[in-house]
Amino acid sequence: MIFEGFIFMRLNFILQCMNSFMISFLSLQTEVFKSPGYKKFVTQKGGSMDLLMCLAPKKAQSLTFTFNNSKIKKIISIERRKELINETVQKLRERLIRWRKFTRTTLDP
Repeated sequence: MIFEGFIFMRLNFILQCMNSFMISFLSLQTEVFKSPGYKKFVTQKGGSMDLLMCLAPKKAQSLTFTFNNSKIKKIISIERRKELINETVQKLRERLIRWRKFTRTTLDP
């Protein structure tokens, strides 16, 4: 038996690189979660994590207020457009009435 050599397949190589990267990333993540510094960061009182937990409801409210404000602005713009359209329709009605009066008086013998 004579072996001519291995055939390099790029797709398999890329998949193996991605698998090794994912395994190293997951093992690094588990090491971070096991570390005493992370446990101290999560359990500390008056620290940044505690502050984030206190501010979470305010952040949710601010997102709600932002969403509601955008909806209110949209409704107001729709109402303004509706008022403008109604004013235009009213002007057209008045002009149509004047035109009808004009045609009746001027064009009829």
